[in-house]
Amino acid sequence: INPYTVSWTAVGQIAGSISFSTSSFSMSDGGSATHYIYINTTNLAPGDYMANVQVSATPANLVGVSHGPIHIQIHVVDPADPPSCYITDSNGLKLQDCGGQAVSTGGEFLVVANAKKITATNPGQFYYNLVWQNGTGSDVTFTSLVLTGSNVVPAGANSVHVLVYNANQFTASFDDVNTNGIPCGQSGTACKSPIAVPAGQTLWLTWHVAYQWAGSALWPDIASLAACPAQSLHGTIGMNALLENAEGTVSLACGGTATGYTAK
Repeated sequence: INPYTVSWTAVGQIAGSISFSTSSFSMSDGGSATHYIYINTTNLAPGDYMANVQVSATPANLVGVSHGPIHIQIHVVDPADPPSCYITDSNGLKLQDCGGQAVSTGGEFLVVANAKKITATNPGQFYYNLVWQNGTGSDVTFTSLVLTGSNVVPAGANSVHVLVYNANQFTASFDDVNTNGIPCGQSGTACKSPIAVPAGQTLWLTWHVAYQWAGSALWPDIASLAACPAQSLHGTIGMNALLENAEGTVSLACGGTATGYTAK
C-alpha cells in the first residue's frame, strides 16, 4: 500500500474567494476521501466568474489525475430587495415613538407595575413582522428559519405564521405553519421548513411574542416615560429572523426593537 499526499490550489480571477476544507490530505492505494471546495460570493459584483482548482499529488510519478483541473463557473445575480421588518400591537398597528409617530422599529410601550411586580404591558402583546418580495427571478425555498429575541417569549406554542401571496391570491395560507404537526414559534428553533416563495411573490412572516418580565419585580433600570427615548437592559425588547435557502445563495435577516417605560 503506497501512501500519497494530495493537494490543491485555486487560480483565476476569484482565486481569493475560494477555500478548501483542507489544504492537503493523504490517500493510499484503493482508498477514497471526500473533501470540499468553498466559494465565498459575498463581495462579488453581479456578473460571471471562472476559476480553476489544480489538483496535484506526490510522488507525482506514481499518481495520475484523471480529470485534470476542476473548472468552476459562477453566475452572480443582483440580490433581491432586502426584507422589511416592523413591530405591531395585537391589532396590527405599529408602535409609536416618543414623538407620537408610528414607526417600524424604536417604538415605545408602557410597563405597568404595582408595589410588588410588573403586572402587564400596554400593549399586552406584540407581533414581529417580516415582509419580502422575491425579486430574484427564480423560485426560492427557505430550508432554515431561526428566530431570536431579547426580553420576549413566544405567545403560545404556535406563535409563528407564514403567508405567501401574489397580486391576486394567497398561495400559502397562515394555517400552513407547522412541520409534521410540530408547533412553530419557540425562540431559536428552526420551524416551518421548507418555506417556498415563487418568483415575484411575497412572503409575510409573523411572530407573536409577549414581554418576558411580566410577573417579575420591576427592574430598576426601566425608565419612566418622561425619559423616552432612553433604552434599558430589561425594558427594551428585540426580535430577529434569519431565513436561508439550502444553497446559501439567499439569506434574509432583519429585526426590530421597542422600549418599555413606566408611567411615572
